[in-house]
Amino acid sequence: GLGSNTVIDSVTVAWPDAAGSTTTVHNPPVNRYLEITAAGLSVADASNDAVPGMLKLYPNPAKDFILVQVSNNEPLERIEVYDVLGRSVNQMKKLSPDEVTVYCNTDHLPQGQYLIQVATVSGRSFSGVFMKSR
Repeated sequence: GLGSNTVIDSVTVAWPDAAGSTTTVHNPPVNRYLEITAAGLSVADASNDAVPGMLKLYPNPAKDFILVQVSNNEPLERIEVYDVLGRSVNQMKKLSPDEVTVYCNTDHLPQGQYLIQVATVSGRSFSGVFMKSR
């Protein structure tokens, strides 16, 4: 993590290729999921920009944890995870009012598919599906 830092000078990715290629992105935004390709910082699909917030779950499938974020970086207030039978298996309420990316522990969940519902501090709600692997 960044700790109390709010700025990143650069991120360098060393690609696992025979040439030993690297990609450096200078001054990337913080508190966001970024996609870095060999060409640099990936530009989001224009169709996604038209949607005022989408739920992002990473990694998916999850093993020990999943990171939860709304694409427009709205602070999150509540997260609830349900199994395929609709039973609540994990709740996180009253999150920090400025928390935009939340770490959810999934190591206690059995392998399978789960529904996640998220409420933001502005009252909007989002839902998504993730897979829990071994």
